[in-house]
Amino acid sequence: MPDTANLQGLFDALADLIYKDGRFTVSQLRSKEARRVIAATANVLAEGVNTQLPTDVPDTLRYALEENTFTFSGFKTFHAMREIGLSLVAEDGNIKPFKQFKDDVKAVNDSYNVNYLRAEYQQAVGASQMAAKWVDIERDGDRYDLQYRTAQDNHVREDHALLHGTTLPPSDAFWDKYYPPNGWGCRCTVVQVRHGKYPLSDPELAMKRGDNSTAGVKQQMFRFNPGKQMKLFPPKHPYYPKNCDGCDKNGLRLAYNPQSEKCKACGIIAKCMRENLADNFETLRTYKDGAKVRVSSAIMDRESLDYRRILSVSEAFAMMGRNVDILPRFNSPKNCDTYEQVYKGIAPEYYGKCPDIKVGGFYYEHEGYVGQNPKKALRNMFLHGLIQSDRLIIERVDLTDDYILARISDKIKQGISVSEVWVHDSGSLRLLYKKK
Repeated sequence: MPDTANLQGLFDALADLIYKDGRFTVSQLRSKEARRVIAATANVLAEGVNTQLPTDVPDTLRYALEENTFTFSGFKTFHAMREIGLSLVAEDGNIKPFKQFKDDVKAVNDSYNVNYLRAEYQQAVGASQMAAKWVDIERDGDRYDLQYRTAQDNHVREDHALLHGTTLPPSDAFWDKYYPPNGWGCRCTVVQVRHGKYPLSDPELAMKRGDNSTAGVKQQMFRFNPGKQMKLFPPKHPYYPKNCDGCDKNGLRLAYNPQSEKCKACGIIAKCMRENLADNFETLRTYKDGAKVRVSSAIMDRESLDYRRILSVSEAFAMMGRNVDILPRFNSPKNCDTYEQVYKGIAPEYYGKCPDIKVGGFYYEHEGYVGQNPKKALRNMFLHGLIQSDRLIIERVDLTDDYILARISDKIKQGISVSEVWVHDSGSLRLLYKKK
């Protein structure tokens, strides 16, 4: 696990804030001290996740896991703060002397930022591995069966050993509840096997074994699929409000309780998360006039031809004095709260789309092509690009400007919005069309 010395120092500063205020209140989650602890906790857990996720994992999954990590860290911090608040008061009802209070805070810190955090880090690593594996499983569908396997050593829990060898199609409901990990420190996994190589398990018997293997109160919360639900930590973890997985962000309003401290904390944590993740860009280069090219930290594959072209386009805009953000792609914005923050201000008709870059306050889509037919290439670039944005950057094709302008005119006559069309050619960028 990464070094947590910085986190423990931030935790002490948060405890000092609570002592100074004389009590714990939910609103303290808004303080810079609390936000620093949340972010530092999330960074520790994210370090484990980032070592396991392949570079080509869908951005939707990457962002969903990052959001889940931040939310979990927020509620973890909330509970730790509440315990610090309880440590303030002595048995006689008076505030404890500061030294006695700090001794008690050390015990809280050792629980949350040493013992619990070690187990949570292992869960983040294991769940991220299995979530990434589920992407491939889901892509293949039921072409292969799925088989449950333990680590097959003398450290395997008896309950988990009962599930070893369970073989069912990925679509079976068993995997909704008992896809690993199935407990703290669980090392179980699944493998895809050919149809017929192993006899299929009885679905009803397999489900009963799964129920029995996770019958304990602390084990039941692991009945979820991190890949399908795109979560690292159990939705029913005690850190969260009761029935949190049925709250209004999932289309229901039955679970929200305005009187609940946890529900109040949820709103504050969600706001902190949106602000944190929306700003999660790294600056690649700053130009002489101050213009910057930034890239979303979620974009891991930076060797592809498509990324290199987008980067070249971005640098060309920056040399014109315009700030550029290279944006991530979301397969389904409804599954990722961060979409509205990253694509804030996108026109309603393009909501849910993912243009490649943001230049100043405008979204642009870049389109490259593969093939030898220039007319077909142009047609495809217009077809795919104008779905994402009315501002389009195309790779140079062996066609005259007059021909390309005529095709732009055709699109406009069809009722398709076109505001700008730029042509990119080996690092240079020129404006071919701009709506008057």
